[in-house]
Amino acid sequence: MTYWGSQGSFYAARTAAEAGAAARRSERQAEGLEERFERSMLTLEAMWTLLRDKLGLTDEDLCNRMTDLDLSDGQLDGKHRHEPRSCPKCGKAIGPRFAKCIYCGQLVEQTPFA
Repeated sequence: MTYWGSQGSFYAARTAAEAGAAARRSERQAEGLEERFERSMLTLEAMWTLLRDKLGLTDEDLCNRMTDLDLSDGQLDGKHRHEPRSCPKCGKAIGPRFAKCIYCGQLVEQTPFA
């Protein structure tokens, strides 16, 4: 085997090993996300059943509110998009996920579901 042939085999084996390690990391991350999702769903169901039982709400009430929230951005797509806010200091638009203005650094009020 030539020098380049053995080098090529070495690099191919190393690349394959790195790809395998990346795949295992991704699989662990996916498993972790699935566990977090299942836990969140359990928490959500517990919260809903408490509200339903304590306040006399119905499943229909919940479904109607979900539809109202879904439609609040003009699209029935299973998502509730939050509009950008304006920075109280510089007036520029701030995305709903940001706790401070990316332009001037001013802290802005956070909403619980952004």
